[in-house]
Amino acid sequence: MELSLFLAKIWGLYAIVICLSLLVRKNSLVNILKDFNNEVLVMLSGVIAFGIGLAQVLSHNLWVADWRVLITLFGWAALLKGLMLLYFPKKILAVSKGITKTGLLQVILTIYLLAGIYLVYVGFRS
Repeated sequence: MELSLFLAKIWGLYAIVICLSLLVRKNSLVNILKDFNNEVLVMLSGVIAFGIGLAQVLSHNLWVADWRVLITLFGWAALLKGLMLLYFPKKILAVSKGITKTGLLQVILTIYLLAGIYLVYVGFRS
């Protein structure tokens, strides 16, 4: 349980900071995605996301019916994102640009932000 609380704090704070920055700077996101077309940045992002996701999944892969499953989902999402960036970078960038144009990104970021707030609440409550 101690590891779960620690990871809840990390993932929760991470989600809050990242989501708020992207929601506040939503007009800049289109430019960020254009600049992200650099192969080195995509590869580096994939390696980092894969590494974080792999560490997370190996250390905390709990499929339980409580808040800890959120941490597991965050880990699997990072792992899959890393793999997709490593193996299908152009497809992932195209999908990301499409999601940004449709406004679906704001919905995804809001859900992710709410999950982060919940994890921070759970992590620091104890």
